Amino acid sequence: MNNTDTTADHGVVKRATGIHHLDTATHGGLPAGGATLVIGQPGCGKTILGLQILASALARGEGGLFMSFEESREQILRNADAFRWGPRLRESSRCEIIDGQSMRGAEFSGAFDIEGLLAVLDHCARRAEGSWIILDGIDQLLRRQPDSQSAIDQIVQLNDWSIEQGYSLVLTGKHTGNDSLQPDHLTGIEFMLNTILVLSSVLVDKRLNRRFRIAKYRGTRHNPNELAMLIDDTGIQLPYAVPFVAESVPAAGERISTGIERLDRILEGGVYRGSITLISGQPGTSKTTLGAAFVAAAAQRGERALLLSFDEFARQIVRNVATLDIDLQTPIDSGHLKVVARASWDSLVEEHYMAVLALLDDFQPDCLVIDPASALLKSSGAENAFLALERLLAETRTRGITTMLTSLSEADDPFGESS
Repeated sequence: MNNTDTTADHGVVKRATGIHHLDTATHGGLPAGGATLVIGQPGCGKTILGLQILASALARGEGGLFMSFEESREQILRNADAFRWGPRLRESSRCEIIDGQSMRGAEFSGAFDIEGLLAVLDHCARRAEGSWIILDGIDQLLRRQPDSQSAIDQIVQLNDWSIEQGYSLVLTGKHTGNDSLQPDHLTGIEFMLNTILVLSSVLVDKRLNRRFRIAKYRGTRHNPNELAMLIDDTGIQLPYAVPFVAESVPAAGERISTGIERLDRILEGGVYRGSITLISGQPGTSKTTLGAAFVAAAAQRGERALLLSFDEFARQIVRNVATLDIDLQTPIDSGHLKVVARASWDSLVEEHYMAVLALLDDFQPDCLVIDPASALLKSSGAENAFLALERLLAETRTRGITTMLTSLSEADDPFGESS
């Protein structure tokens, strides 16, 4: 088998999954020998996680196999086609996708033999020259055992075999309880395995919020906190898995113009480069105008500026501020300014966060305006919105981006901010 991408952490040898956020949260990956149990409610992303791990292994030149006890091979591949890495599973000669439903049928009839399964897994893994084995829906395979202890004994045998052979074994199973750490029909298994990942989902303001947690990773470092989880065409992402490290950023003494001459005089030359400024006010108090003047001034200095609007379309902003002699079209045409509009209610706050980070990476602005930042409250609860904004501002501060936020004031408190 392939032993690449392994690291030792406090004596535990880990194999990188190739999923950056997951490898960060686990401090290097999943056990290089032994079983990892992935449990969660239906639709939480367990199967996707297993397929993504396999696709990432293929991208690194490794092999592996995926056996499903719930779906056919064609169903699995069709589901995977929704992701960028899906075709890789069809095209690679080192990828084994196996329909295990026939084994489940044998188990129903009382003819199931774990030794037979181990022989099949070992043969297919060696043929694929793989290190990863994913068994999807293990609870469905073992739910007809005479009792839970018999089923657990089978899991323990699988785990011992994977340790002996050096395979990274991922088992997925459903649970229906809110805080359960064991799949249905496998009560007590959480005490027998060293690594357990829990996927969950909850409705917040009628929006589905997915969550990820490392419930157990014995003997090694890991992030124990519950993390926001997204599923997009790249697969599973954990936006906050990468810990923010507050780097020492020099406090710049340079002031830059706000684009409003009289305001610059009041501020004794403008705002400090790399600072964060909040402009708060009720609707119609020129918050967007101040932001537009700020990015226009940055573009006139030859800097790159980004205006992110959650209120209006980009063309509307350009048209409206043009009536005030603020020209945004010229710097847009020259490439010094980018105006991006996003519908605040159309995405989760974590999705907005990832999208803004991608914009910062791609455009690398010197100045940024978010208008209004308080719109993030529409896309999630207050706690999630504050966390996203806090991390985003930490990013802009570390990158030295001069940032201006606008915020709608509460109607009954004109001096308080809603964000």
